[in-house]
Amino acid sequence: MIGWLKIGGLLGGRDVDPTQFGFAELVFAIVTGAALAMLGQAVFGVVAPPVARAFGGGMPGRDARIVWGAAAFPQVFTVLILLPLDLIIVGPEIFATTKPGDSIATGWASISIALGLLMAVWSVSLFARGVQVVAHLGLLRAIGAVVVAATCLSLVIVAGSLILLSVWG
Repeated sequence: MIGWLKIGGLLGGRDVDPTQFGFAELVFAIVTGAALAMLGQAVFGVVAPPVARAFGGGMPGRDARIVWGAAAFPQVFTVLILLPLDLIIVGPEIFATTKPGDSIATGWASISIALGLLMAVWSVSLFARGVQVVAHLGLLRAIGAVVVAATCLSLVIVAGSLILLSVWG
């Protein structure tokens, strides 16, 4: 969610003025992201065993959830180190759709986005390797299982978004 806030603002996918974005919105985004990730993890724990069998391997749901959780570890860096630095160096403007005020803030925002993407890629690679090892699959088949995991998470996010829209819509 933190990455979506930064990149969505950068690419113009959202339209948020810095004065409209506060800590309540940030906390809501982080809590929502964590809840959706846990739901996605639970869904993958149910879906992973038949998917692993279909790909020629085997993986209990419990192990699938453990792999998912272990692969998410690099995101701790994003929340505990990058987020505070983002707020100290740039402030809430890093999540808005306007450019940060000075060159230091703009430079930090670029570095922060790059590091956040690096952490996301690291998480995905850990997840693919974890699925490969635990399910006894080849790398290409493990990547297929990762695509299924991404689909699970996407379905959870879409369902969660539809529920939120119906509540606040």
